[in-house]
Amino acid sequence: MAYRLGSSLVILPLWHYKKEGIQSSSSECKDLVYEVKLCVEDGKCQLKLNVCVDPDMPPSDSSEQWLCDVILHKMAKWMEEPPLRKPNISSLQLLPIDAYNDLYQHLKEKYGRELVEKWPERTDPQKFVFEDVAIATYLLVTWERERVDLGLEKKQSFADLGCGNGLLVHILRQEGHPGFGIDVRKRNIWDMYGDSIDLREAPIIPSDTNLFSNTDWLIGNHSDELTPWIPVMAARSSYNTRFFVLPCCHHDFDSKFSGKNAGESQYRTYLDFIKTVCEVCGFDVLEDALRIPSTKRICLIGKSRSYTTSEEAMVDQRITEYIKSRCKNMVDNHCPIQLTGHSHGTPLDSDNEHAVSVNRTGDGQLQTTNTTDKLQTTNTTDKAWALSFQPRAKVEKVRNCTQLPHDLTSEVVQRVFDAVLNAEDAVLMCTEYGRNWCKGGVVPLSSIVSLLGSDILKRLKSECGGVQTLLRNHHNIFQVSGGAVRLRYDDQDGHNLQYNVPPRKKQKIKQKDLKQKPVKTKLCWFHDNHPDGCPKTREHCQFAHGAEDLNKGSQHEQN
Repeated sequence: MAYRLGSSLVILPLWHYKKEGIQSSSSECKDLVYEVKLCVEDGKCQLKLNVCVDPDMPPSDSSEQWLCDVILHKMAKWMEEPPLRKPNISSLQLLPIDAYNDLYQHLKEKYGRELVEKWPERTDPQKFVFEDVAIATYLLVTWERERVDLGLEKKQSFADLGCGNGLLVHILRQEGHPGFGIDVRKRNIWDMYGDSIDLREAPIIPSDTNLFSNTDWLIGNHSDELTPWIPVMAARSSYNTRFFVLPCCHHDFDSKFSGKNAGESQYRTYLDFIKTVCEVCGFDVLEDALRIPSTKRICLIGKSRSYTTSEEAMVDQRITEYIKSRCKNMVDNHCPIQLTGHSHGTPLDSDNEHAVSVNRTGDGQLQTTNTTDKLQTTNTTDKAWALSFQPRAKVEKVRNCTQLPHDLTSEVVQRVFDAVLNAEDAVLMCTEYGRNWCKGGVVPLSSIVSLLGSDILKRLKSECGGVQTLLRNHHNIFQVSGGAVRLRYDDQDGHNLQYNVPPRKKQKIKQKDLKQKPVKTKLCWFHDNHPDGCPKTREHCQFAHGAEDLNKGSQHEQN
């Protein structure tokens, strides 16, 4: 409990206790009361800590030391940080709510329910379908208002960079907007859309050969490594190109984004970075929060420029210098803009017969023109703006330690098993089946790490998760919890009885988990490798004790 007295804060610690059958309660601990006071001397702020102890009680050196070494330093650090920015939780600030709600309900009925039922991907359709419906609604309302404000007749064209499952492209095309999507990897659902939807499988390298001068809007919906490049590509495609980005994973121009501003979350810090990129590219940046089932729901929009066409060359040079300051291996392959008001390089958009361009005249006024020239599609790395930029691999690497060589996996399992079996606290138990069985001891993961050596750890780390992931993949042998490894022994009902392990939070049981799992489809590892054999009898073990015990039709596989 804290009491404020002028510039001082008096704190009374609370004892919190709970007895079985009695509701938990708290009481004041008057044995150790401390006061934190803010003092200003010679223009400098200082924190002073006064500890008030009960003279009748023995002094507690550890408590006083903790107050001085921990609490006082933390409070001083908090005082140096700027106040936390108040989060803007309001959504759809840039759109009329009624228009958005009406269109969202219409698109949800038109596309959502059918797509959820037919969803061929492994991802959750309830999330991804209705999230893309909401994003499509936001863009369609935004574009409709833009046509009204600028007096446009034709619908805007778009390019979705890193389109993923292509659902956003599908909805926008079905609603009459010409455009296409590009992704490094084709998804199963692409074939379901039909030939009318233009989805292209290709990597996108930010360069002069990958521009979109005849496309009105560039879209970056969770576009990962392309996110910081999309404002740059929009600025260099043409003076007329606009963009919409929904940042998610934190990427810099050529690496993972790192850094966190004081008093802000890492997500907010990353949003500020992308916003800075947009401003460097000369855009008047708008920020809004979408209504989507995601924690990363802040979008940035660039519809207008903060400069005139006569200043394009200057802004273009500013962009080059900014990218150079952040890239590890920056090579200036960019051809500077020489003719103001014109795009440069080779555009990547080929479906441009309906494109509508919005031009700004020398006095800043907007005017519209139509473009009908046919363009070619190219995609090379000869003139990449940053040689250190790495697009996502076409084939997603399985990184859960399931694709490691069998010899390496067996070696790690055997080493860890020997360490647990021969641990100092190893125990010989009598199982409920009347067998004497050594259940080993408890070995900290830190000891396992030092046991394996750097070469093996590097190979495991490249598979994401390292040794802990591999051991959990072998959950029939090991139990990993509390930063330690044990041998697994379950009773007849599948409950682990051998260790006092804190219970996990209650999880919702899925319907598929209620189905009886097949037994005797794999060989029992303990039966073949443990010096005492399997702790269970052949009849009670769900694994096969020898090849003759395998179910018919099952593969001869070691569990």
